[in-house]
Amino acid sequence: FGRINKRSAPFPLEDSDIWQTDGQPYEQWLCTLVSSLISHCDDIILRLCRSLVFLKVEAAELLLASALVNIAGNMDSNSGICGLISSKVEKIIFCDSNYMMKSVKLFLDALNVVRSFYVTERARASPYNTRASPSPYNTPKDGSRSARSKSRSPAATPSSSWRKVYWLSVDYLVAARAAQRCSCDFATLMYVELWCEEQFNKLDLGPPDFSQQESLAPHIGLLVEAFTHINEPDSIYGITLANEVASQIIRYEHEGNWSSALEYYDLLVRSTPKENLANFAGTVLTGPSVSSKAEENLLNWKMHKGLMRSLQKTGCSHVLDIYSQGLTNQKACLQQDSEFVDIQYEAAWRAGNWDFSFFVPYSSQPSSRSRDYCLFNENLHSCLRALQNGDSEQFQGKLSHSKMDLVLALSNASKESTKYIHSTVLKLQMLDHLSMAWELRWKFCPDQAPKSNVGTEEFNLVPAVPKRNQLELLSKEWNFILCQTERNLDLFEPFLAFRRGLLKILGSEEHLIEHLFQSASALRKGLRFSLAAASLYELKELCCHRDQQTVPSTYFLSKLEEAKLLRAQGQHDMAIGLGKYILKNHTDERNKSDVYRLVGKWLAETRSSNSRTIIEDYLNHSVALDKKYMSRQCRTHFHLAHYTYNLFKSYEERLSSNEWQAALRLRKYKTKELDTLLKRLKNSSKG
Repeated sequence: FGRINKRSAPFPLEDSDIWQTDGQPYEQWLCTLVSSLISHCDDIILRLCRSLVFLKVEAAELLLASALVNIAGNMDSNSGICGLISSKVEKIIFCDSNYMMKSVKLFLDALNVVRSFYVTERARASPYNTRASPSPYNTPKDGSRSARSKSRSPAATPSSSWRKVYWLSVDYLVAARAAQRCSCDFATLMYVELWCEEQFNKLDLGPPDFSQQESLAPHIGLLVEAFTHINEPDSIYGITLANEVASQIIRYEHEGNWSSALEYYDLLVRSTPKENLANFAGTVLTGPSVSSKAEENLLNWKMHKGLMRSLQKTGCSHVLDIYSQGLTNQKACLQQDSEFVDIQYEAAWRAGNWDFSFFVPYSSQPSSRSRDYCLFNENLHSCLRALQNGDSEQFQGKLSHSKMDLVLALSNASKESTKYIHSTVLKLQMLDHLSMAWELRWKFCPDQAPKSNVGTEEFNLVPAVPKRNQLELLSKEWNFILCQTERNLDLFEPFLAFRRGLLKILGSEEHLIEHLFQSASALRKGLRFSLAAASLYELKELCCHRDQQTVPSTYFLSKLEEAKLLRAQGQHDMAIGLGKYILKNHTDERNKSDVYRLVGKWLAETRSSNSRTIIEDYLNHSVALDKKYMSRQCRTHFHLAHYTYNLFKSYEERLSSNEWQAALRLRKYKTKELDTLLKRLKNSSKG
């Protein structure tokens, strides 16, 4: 107990060392701070618990909010302690240089508890909270309110003197930025709303900024980040009302129009002074600076990263590689920037460049590794390279390290950030596929030990090409992931690229062809036309290297998918022409039904042919082939019925139109006039 009493000696709250999180463990920082806060409480139970916070850190986490509530609820306490705690929390805990995210989350939760206390006190003080039934407590006597009513009056509550609902006078925008760093997106929205109410005296974003400044306002940027993370896409249009380039880029990225986003990023990069590049990496590694010059450099560096991301989304992998090399040669210190390294490694494993590596390893910056990026793409690249080369030690080490990083990221992630959680879970599934692929590719020699000894150096591994039945479990897991993601392309597009590289390493050309066709279809439906065209081009090359007699169905499906892609890109005539070419040159009639149906549908939509030709030459042929081979009869019958119904509907609309009625009246009038003229002619001939 003597040791506890010595450690539990209170430290003054004015001492900044007890608030600083750098240079001390989380447990030591929390226990010391909570002990000092409890020393300012007047609750006997809390003061008795002050010695216990050093024995269990969980108790300290629970008592932090209670200590703040007790200090805030003490009306007799010095008002200066509120300003002191507010200053320390805003400048030390919520500052951007604090990378101990657990401390930020802890204080955000404590502020929510203080706010709940405020709401409860206000509800008790409300005159509408008293019961309607008569009682000795709420029945006024002698023209005065009861003692209980007086105790419930707003002037008698401890929270009535608070300047803010959280008691602490912390800038709401600073708190919102801290919540955004912790992925507490709903908390970010709440703090931004409170800031807007405080600034504009109403819940409003303020007037749109049409000035010369091209950057987003701080509160608008926080709202964009929050709405993006919680998958609330419609709100993006409501908060980006100005016409600055940053707002247009956000809308383009939100809509998936990466080509337009690339153009605007290029515009911003071209307008950036070259001398600003000198401090890019230094600004990123040392954290955000209070100076406007550092913030400008950080913004310029984000433009370059946005341009690189747009190049990747549009499928310009070669241009991205050359651009990254140019940036690296211009400033070698960029190799120590975490996000730049992550983009580089992602581009490398997507392109199958297994020789890619940095001369300056990023592991030399251990403090930066734990900040925002766990370098998943670097570990994934190393695992894929080890899978190809058979380096068991590197494979197992990188795989375990990457899994630990992802699980740690999930444990620290907020439940509000659904988009981040879903993408992290998908990354774990990618690593699980890697483990399954290792067992399929590398086998032990017959005279060696069983597979349970994978990773030991005394056993030789022999590469093997897995057969189709061996890949069934991998394909089953892949189909399950497709169902889980609900065809959300932004979510599972990295998995498409990963599975393509994985099948290339495994040497399963047959599965690779099927996957490329599946990828082209998914990318086309997701409006990623350039990536879909790249998948079809690679599929064509694989089919050309193989005997076309052995893959007639795949070659036919690739041509049909190419026609669908042309149609989606607006090249209607070319798509119809390619469809007719397939009908003319493809001999297998079993697969022609879909082509007849699509060509007939496209001709009907573009009105490129008459209805008789569309029905007799295309739609009827599709129905006949489906009846013959018993395939997709419902779809073909539906399209035929849909087209004939549209024809009937157009005829009805034409017959009931004013123009048709006027034509009928004119025809009736001309008929009468003709009859009159014929009668006159007949009478004149008789005379």
